[in-house]
Amino acid sequence: MLEILQTVLRSVVSALQNRRDLALESVALRHQLVVLQRRSKKPRLKGRDRLVWIALHRLWPDWNKVLVLVQPATVVKWHRAGFRRYWRRKSLPNGGRPKVDADVRNAYHKPPRDNRPGRKDALPCPMQVAKPG
Repeated sequence: MLEILQTVLRSVVSALQNRRDLALESVALRHQLVVLQRRSKKPRLKGRDRLVWIALHRLWPDWNKVLVLVQPATVVKWHRAGFRRYWRRKSLPNGGRPKVDADVRNAYHKPPRDNRPGRKDALPCPMQVAKPG
């Protein structure tokens, strides 16, 4: 009797839910089934599985209600680790601000009298408008 009441209650709640929420819940539950159907005693989550849960975490506020395989705190930890990894990679020497050529750097640090427009080694001013030729 209790199981029938629970089933009826779940049906009413699902009828009132948004279609998007139902679709995301279906994705979450199906993904967990796929992970559980893998041929191992203890299912291991791979990188792509973690990405699915991180995406669900960002898109759907009720993602943690259907999560069975891992604890919700673990998904939040994966999300934070990915954020740290992104910014660490972005701040590596190859990323970030582009390198400035040595001659431009030296011209910038030259005193103004050494970088007059009449001299041969003077760099053109970037603010000058090109003259029609």
